[in-house]
Amino acid sequence: MYMYIGFVINISMSLQIGSEFFYATVPPFRFNQISYLYKYILLDFLPCIETYNLVNTAILSNDSRNFAVIHLAGKQFKVTTDDLVMVKTPLFGAEVGDHLRLEKVLLLGSKDFTLIGRPILDKRIAYVEAMVVEKTLEHPHLWFQFHRRRRHRKMRVFQDNVAVLRILNISAEPLEVGVR
Repeated sequence: MYMYIGFVINISMSLQIGSEFFYATVPPFRFNQISYLYKYILLDFLPCIETYNLVNTAILSNDSRNFAVIHLAGKQFKVTTDDLVMVKTPLFGAEVGDHLRLEKVLLLGSKDFTLIGRPILDKRIAYVEAMVVEKTLEHPHLWFQFHRRRRHRKMRVFQDNVAVLRILNISAEPLEVGVR
């Protein structure tokens, strides 16, 4: 956007990275300060674009093993491919052998890069594919109450539902960088 106020120009720019927009307004400058504008753009926007290009090349090269921190059943799990995750939830609607797409990815990384969500990454950028391996009950928890000299004894056994997931794939898509 250009606004001419005498000999002073105001310029505002926006940079779209993924689904987020970053806005920057250049302070007003005069025509003899054009070099200041170039320095502002070169120092602020281009390093950001270069960083995203480096991350995209690392994602596309697929040389190293990815890891992710996912949010599942109220807890966070750090997972890599072929991990087994035990979740204390019955996972209603999912049977043994079903494939799940876990989209609440908090962090995605590898040897070369790390993407941190605020609070989660966009589901178009990162997701984790998992398969339900087992649905069972966990080991018994005993609760015992005893009052001496009163003939009072209570014992209860608790078992929670547990689902075991195998992580099949951690997918990372290249980031979209666009200037408008």
